[in-house]
Amino acid sequence: MSRLAVPALALLLAACTSAPGPSAQPDTAPSPESADTAEARGAAVGLAAAQVEALRALGPPVLVPRAMEGYTLEAVEIDEAYRPAVSYTLRWRRADGACVEVLGTNDGIGGPDYPIVSAEVAMPYLPGAPQARVYQAAADPQATSAQNWGPETVVSDFVTVGEEPEWMAVWLLSSDANGCRPIGLEAAASVLASLRPLDPDARLAMDGMMDGGALGTFADADDALVDLQTDLPLITDPEADVAQALAGWEAQSVRTETVRQSDAAVHVLATLTGLMDDSVRDERLLLVFIPDLGGWQLLSVGRQVRCHAGRGHQDWSAELCL
Repeated sequence: MSRLAVPALALLLAACTSAPGPSAQPDTAPSPESADTAEARGAAVGLAAAQVEALRALGPPVLVPRAMEGYTLEAVEIDEAYRPAVSYTLRWRRADGACVEVLGTNDGIGGPDYPIVSAEVAMPYLPGAPQARVYQAAADPQATSAQNWGPETVVSDFVTVGEEPEWMAVWLLSSDANGCRPIGLEAAASVLASLRPLDPDARLAMDGMMDGGALGTFADADDALVDLQTDLPLITDPEADVAQALAGWEAQSVRTETVRQSDAAVHVLATLTGLMDDSVRDERLLLVFIPDLGGWQLLSVGRQVRCHAGRGHQDWSAELCL
């Protein structure tokens, strides 16, 4: 039975054990005024400060999830013995024994023969909001995909980030290796969709921004995301549900439209004009939804604004008003 080959690992920064251990803690807590740092992003997924620095020292961009609630970071493995070829593996484990790994390498990666069952995943925290697929092998041990990969193993496409010479191919893997069990297709898709640069200054995107295509760049609107996630616990029709949720917001008019749609994601644009604000005249929100248990889950919200006269720009922009 053949399995996905992971590059040899020369530096082990966290012990790889078959039982979950305590999450790694950062050496120093990030200060409030510098909350969006590599250390803070690392700490959010269990990485210690020394591990963050070792990953950054690889050179090419490193991707990590935004959060891993319910999981414990189990292993951080780095290989830089054959520079300029480098690689890394991060593994998290749930209390029920399910594990998931995020792997990256700038060495030759080949082209694996993927299992058949798959799902398309939108990745809004990367430049251009690329889409990738996540695949799952059959549960039947006699099935060809299970024989090649292991029953129910989940693996994703390679996602390339960065530019020559500092690039990295990153992918996701969840299997029965290391005493684990696969986390399932939907859970793996959620982790893949949340990947973002470990280092906010990585040369691959303006993080904190969303690419709206022809609409331009949108600033992250986490406040609106929290409000709408509360107002939209169950989403069956993204555009209609958004229109209903925004009906009570303080604006003279609210218009919603679906601007992009695929099996992987739905993008809804909500335009609010005549806001009750002395600085911001109009606002538009770009909402990204991904499939979730027969419905939709709100993944991210971006914001553009137009300012009142004398308070800043008059065209749609991610920049703040005065």
